[in-house]
Amino acid sequence: MSSDPSTARRRPEWITRTQLLLMVALLVTSWSCASECTQRGCLDTATFVFVGVGGVPVEGASGAVTIGRTTTEFDCGPMGGGDGSEYRCVENAVVIYAREGATGTVSARSANGALTHDGQFALEYTSVFPNGEGCPGECRSSTENMVELKAQGS
Repeated sequence: MSSDPSTARRRPEWITRTQLLLMVALLVTSWSCASECTQRGCLDTATFVFVGVGGVPVEGASGAVTIGRTTTEFDCGPMGGGDGSEYRCVENAVVIYAREGATGTVSARSANGALTHDGQFALEYTSVFPNGEGCPGECRSSTENMVELKAQGS
């Protein structure tokens, strides 16, 4: 290698040491911010778990849930849609994509129609931050709202 300073690799004259340090600092800052927050989306949800007498899971329920002014009809039975843009069925539960409100009504029946439930509820939401704590994109989730289906007339 030549030790001649005229052939040594040098940064361009227009970049000062201060500018170089500032560019490195901005690069590190933007990298660390990007790793803390993501761009995931989420929906507010309310989950209703269907059980029978003694807490036995009741799968395949269908019916309607009204939250605020929005009514969502669901069918988690073998002939039902199971998943849609307004709800998703998971084992003995239905997840409603709630848009507004904290109170409402639920009307449900078991797949064979022997067990039913008609009642009111109040949702308790928990905040969820899918993009990271302190990042934009807060969603609310209300889970484990037990709905006990009973024999008609009980």
